[in-house]
Order: sequence, then C-alpha cells, then structure tokens
Amino acid sequence: MSLLFVWLCLSNIVFGFFLYFRALKYSSASLIASFTFFAPFVTLVFIMILLGERLTWLDGLAAVLILFSVPVQKLGDVIRKRKGGL
Repeated sequence: MSLLFVWLCLSNIVFGFFLYFRALKYSSASLIASFTFFAPFVTLVFIMILLGERLTWLDGLAAVLILFSVPVQKLGDVIRKRKGGL
C-alpha cells in the first residue's frame, strides 16, 4: 500500500511539475496551459481502457474543442508576431 502511495505522489505531483516547467522553457505559457485542459480527457481515456466505461458524445466534443483550440491559439500567436505585436 505504501509503495502505491509513493508512486501516486511521484507520478502526479513530481513528474507533472517537472514536465510542466520543462515545457515552459520551450513554448509559451498560454500553449502549455491549453494542454493542461486536456488532462481530464486523458484521465477519461484511461478509465475507459482500464475500467471499461463508455465515453459520451459530450466527452468527445470536449476533446475535439480542446484539440482544435491549441492550433488556433498558435496561429493567433503567429499572426500577432507578423503584425508587430507582442
């Protein structure tokens, strides 16, 4: 039981923050923040695989919206840079 507790602490907190701060070195904060919204959907996929639950159409719609928001946001950054903005 204690080994499971250690693994959960390390995987969720330590590895998560490590990867988050490493990603901030290579991309904008807004892009990385967009990917954090996708984490609940990834959790749902694991629940579907491991526990056999079915995802609803609303879960799929949320995932699609999040997936398409990241490229749109990146495109907005490129357009803003070309216009001489921030």
